[in-house]
Amino acid sequence: MPALQGGWLKAYTALWIALAAIAFVMTGLNAWKGFEPFEHTYGHYGLVSAGSGDRIGAVVGSEAIAKGFKAGDTILAINEVPMEEIGTGYLAARKALIREEGEAIAFTVRNAKGNVRTERLTRLKENTRLPETARKLSLGLNLATDLAFLCAAILLFRRRCEPVPALLALGFTMILVAPNLAVNVWLDQASLAAGLETINIFGNTLLLLGLLAFPEGRMSRIAWLIGCALLVCGAITALLPAIKNEVALPIFAAMLAVAVVRQILRYRRLPDGITRQQIRWSIFGFAVGAMLLVIQTSLGLVNPLISPTSPMLASIAIVAGNLSGVCLAAGLVISLMRYRLYDADTVIGRSAAYGVLTLGFLALFAGSQEVIEALSETYFGDQIGALAGGMAAAIATVLVVPLHRRANEWAERRFQKELVRLRRELPRLVSDLRETATTDRIAEIVAERAAACVKATHAAVLVGPEVLGAAGVSSKAVNHWLAQGHVEETNAKDVLTDRLFPHRLALDCEGVGRVGWLLLGPHADGSRLVKDERNTLAEIAEPVARALAISQSRDFERRQMGAILTSFNERVRALEEMVVPRAGEAPALA
Repeated sequence: MPALQGGWLKAYTALWIALAAIAFVMTGLNAWKGFEPFEHTYGHYGLVSAGSGDRIGAVVGSEAIAKGFKAGDTILAINEVPMEEIGTGYLAARKALIREEGEAIAFTVRNAKGNVRTERLTRLKENTRLPETARKLSLGLNLATDLAFLCAAILLFRRRCEPVPALLALGFTMILVAPNLAVNVWLDQASLAAGLETINIFGNTLLLLGLLAFPEGRMSRIAWLIGCALLVCGAITALLPAIKNEVALPIFAAMLAVAVVRQILRYRRLPDGITRQQIRWSIFGFAVGAMLLVIQTSLGLVNPLISPTSPMLASIAIVAGNLSGVCLAAGLVISLMRYRLYDADTVIGRSAAYGVLTLGFLALFAGSQEVIEALSETYFGDQIGALAGGMAAAIATVLVVPLHRRANEWAERRFQKELVRLRRELPRLVSDLRETATTDRIAEIVAERAAACVKATHAAVLVGPEVLGAAGVSSKAVNHWLAQGHVEETNAKDVLTDRLFPHRLALDCEGVGRVGWLLLGPHADGSRLVKDERNTLAEIAEPVARALAISQSRDFERRQMGAILTSFNERVRALEEMVVPRAGEAPALA
């Protein structure tokens, strides 16, 4: 894909600025109108609609719970008027359900077993307390997500000359122009809302195009075909917005999966380097976003089974759904801005550990509550049923500590293999080599292994005033560095202003003292070593120092023995010259 320049760059800049202004305005309107008093339609009767609007997503009112309404029930009629006549949109439901406080309405519903019944529910404002809390939480998180997208768009816009940042910056900006439900009702302009929704649809299309070309802007023939299909799909969806949920969203989801699979295949083929780390961050953003969406979907399925009024799980679902988009944007921005690319291993490992911990906690909580409720109904006549949630939370909290430890160990083995290998193998290796190898050889192995495992550009081992081992940097360059007086700076363990060796690890061992220093350069992207890497290096310092000290002592003894043997050989030769007669000479007589 060509870089933007000249007139194209100016046109793109003008378009982005105009769309960014609309996005700022719509973000403000969504927040302003969203937090104003809201007509909850079904919420006033203790029900929360889901899907197309005629299905119950949750039951939050005490009266509705007492009368047996369940999540998943389908509303067939309101006051004997079929839903086909009423309609399932917000405005249609609002018109059918608006009544005075305390007035009752008859709901005809069909449950999962196909049984149809009619029950009357009273309109009460107190029923909206929980839905209103959830709505405001969702609005707040949506606002935070929109601001994150705006920040991502602005950061990527700074690199608009490059094709991929340009596509993503425009895509993120176009996604933000869509109004929420409250603003749609307030505007009451169907054509304007449809136009903004169309821009939003093409924003998603551009976002996927950017992902197909990520990160260098190169697209294969298959990627170009997918891109053309996305543009056609976006155009059809804009012309026929009714098919958005039924047709367009599944197609976009499938194309997104294709883009992710393509990135994974490229990642597996690429050698270690900047591009590989960029793709790794983008895949990580996708993975975390997908995991959060799975959590949101799972909670949506599990929550009605646990309790019709579980605000904690509903809140977690809302948070997970909003964070999924933020993770996607963060992964792409970090990749394209090339900011701390080599933090990926640490961040991925910790995120995986916390993800496993979260899923484990939810599974323990759900399973414990189901077991406690079943036991209470069987043996205690439902006497402790009300306490089931608290007891389940207590059980899950007790079990979460060992789960956390095991999750961390698993994540470390899976995502920080090099650090685990360095911590386990290098001490054993130098312990074996100290009895046979020279100090120079041990120093070379330590420098090579340390640089490779922490992904430092170079490393060197300094023993006394001498450089005994170096990797990725010549001994001449290290000696020049020492000649400039940097050796005095090694009293400080880290000198981050030093471009060659910002990290210095003191090699100390008990009974000997300081043997030398392990000097390390930055990562390939210029970033410094992270905490986990520094901690791992600190763990290997003592065995490395001891191996160097023993090897150095043995080398000294070997040199002394060599000097003694050399002197002995010289004396033997001198004695031979005195005793053994030269050719043609008679032996001397006493």
